[in-house]
Amino acid sequence: MIRWLFACAMFLLTSAAVFAAPGTGDLFDLCPPDEGMQLVVESLYEDAIRGDLTEEQIRNAAESRLRAAGIYDPEASPYLYINVNTGTPEMGHFRFFVIGVTYKRVLLDPRLPWYGFATTWDTGFAGQGGSNYILSNLSRLLDKFLVHYLRVRDSKACQDLRRPKASE
Repeated sequence: MIRWLFACAMFLLTSAAVFAAPGTGDLFDLCPPDEGMQLVVESLYEDAIRGDLTEEQIRNAAESRLRAAGIYDPEASPYLYINVNTGTPEMGHFRFFVIGVTYKRVLLDPRLPWYGFATTWDTGFAGQGGSNYILSNLSRLLDKFLVHYLRVRDSKACQDLRRPKASE
């Protein structure tokens, strides 16, 4: 038990030193940008198309939600990724479906010649039902994402990070 506590204490002390290092706080700002986001919808498998679910329906549902919130920008670097997988359709509904909604940011380190992607929000849902049920659950997940995204973007902490510093 004492070894475990000592290991935890050492981890916290070394982590605090890394995060307190001068100049590192601005490298990876994970607050949502003011620029908006693009939308990436994964292609559907043929089973989904046979069950009356189309990529266009998914894209329209998501894009309209992002536009209504004023954050859709097809030229922005962050993106909302939507992936819907289904089982074989039977009599108007799918044996199963899985929806994934993920928000990703492009992270740049000015000291390095490459970039990376960071998932900063992720959720999903699985169930059984028809295409309308899938689309209604996708809408519910998008609403949940927008509430969280806008709350963080408009928070005082993120607003303070965007303000120009007095030395600039």
